[in-house]
Amino acid sequence: MFGGDRDLDTICAISTPPGLGGVHLIRISGDKSLSLTRCFAPFLPGKPESHRVYFGTLISEKNSSEPIDEVLITYFKRGSSFTGEETIEISCHGSPFIAQQIIKNATYYGARVADRGEFTYRAFLNGKVDLVQAESVLSLIHSESEKSLQVAMNQLKGGLSFKLKALESEVTALLARLEVSIDFTTEDIEIINASEIKERIQKIQEPILTLLGSFKSGQRIQSGFEVILVGEPNVGKSSLLNRILFEERAIVTPIPGTTRDLIQEQIMIKGVKVTLTDSAGMRETQDPIEQLGVSKTKQGIQRADLILAVFDVSNPHFESLVPQLPESLSNIIFIGNKVDLICHEEQLELLKKLQNLLTQLNKFQNVSEAETFIQKRSIFISAKSETEALVTQNQVLKLIESHLETGSFGDEAILFQARHYENLQRASECLVRAGLLAQSSSSPEFLALEIKEALIRIQEVLGEQFDDQILDRVFSEFCIGK
Repeated sequence: MFGGDRDLDTICAISTPPGLGGVHLIRISGDKSLSLTRCFAPFLPGKPESHRVYFGTLISEKNSSEPIDEVLITYFKRGSSFTGEETIEISCHGSPFIAQQIIKNATYYGARVADRGEFTYRAFLNGKVDLVQAESVLSLIHSESEKSLQVAMNQLKGGLSFKLKALESEVTALLARLEVSIDFTTEDIEIINASEIKERIQKIQEPILTLLGSFKSGQRIQSGFEVILVGEPNVGKSSLLNRILFEERAIVTPIPGTTRDLIQEQIMIKGVKVTLTDSAGMRETQDPIEQLGVSKTKQGIQRADLILAVFDVSNPHFESLVPQLPESLSNIIFIGNKVDLICHEEQLELLKKLQNLLTQLNKFQNVSEAETFIQKRSIFISAKSETEALVTQNQVLKLIESHLETGSFGDEAILFQARHYENLQRASECLVRAGLLAQSSSSPEFLALEIKEALIRIQEVLGEQFDDQILDRVFSEFCIGK
């Protein structure tokens, strides 16, 4: 998609979303940006100042007396723009017709319409950003929560790049020592011993493993978490969803099987997007529509990050609920609803009953483990009570928050791109093999091969080594104009 003579073209595109708006922004980048823009913006001075805004009227390429629009033009000299090239940005009124007229003028005088992500690609090509930072631009545009914005902004500022470049430096230094050792092998001079090699490999591995360990949370921060409410019909799942949202989102009736499809709403918890899903009641039924709903519930359980297993405390059926849950209880919270119908002593009896059942089903080795689990992962509420609505909402949201692995990263760099994870995973595997070779006192040539491969993987993340396929994969996801 990119490369060759096309990289020398002056390009243009509308950088604002399509449709009507207050303002449209047209970006022109390349060596001929100023000269071609002056053809239809004669008010621009002969030597404009960089980062200065100029006001005037654009004229049509067909008729110099025919105005297009009154605009603001910002000039950026070569080396001082986002792309690193001479750049013009035109702010016009938000009519799609006006914006297209300006693009028509730019192409008439020698520009071509930019490909997807071509402005960011040129910023990468001209050393204004590395490949990690270039990818963060897209992540920044797609941010849907406060936390995803923070993570993308940290990456754009070079937080992850700084760590990777430090790793690159460490790996390069180790590789250099090994290559010197190879040169002196025939003279029996030991430049670096096995103990030092293992120590330095471990030092390199630690930050790589930390980054790899952040990938799951990083992806969830970007895409959001999925939380599903499950349980038998009429246990109060829909009422609970309404309480959490503080609106009547789901229909609530005393008729079993009212909810037959997945009902989803998004909320923010600690700056992270969370999708709440109310599901069809889990039971055996002959109703084909309800069967589809139950099937969707089972699918939702499989992909959920957190499962809220709701049961009616006045008529609990743990024996039918628990077996329908995943084998692992690591992402499950038990919520006893309709607590207003029983006393405190009955609550304690219910907890004991659930603990014993979990133990009998071999979910835990003994009752003590089950008891500890239930204390941390169970709550009693009344989703029907209007007076307790705010208390119920706060209790459930707090419990959800405590069991979602959003992390407390602050300004710490984390991984959320699959490409980064794949390359660092392979780099880590190379380092593991190098460590084993060092332990078995293998020839430095074999160690050097593994260390060099690890170095290449880190450089591929940064974009210091790349091919056209990698660039196409990265920039094809961008929109035109960015």
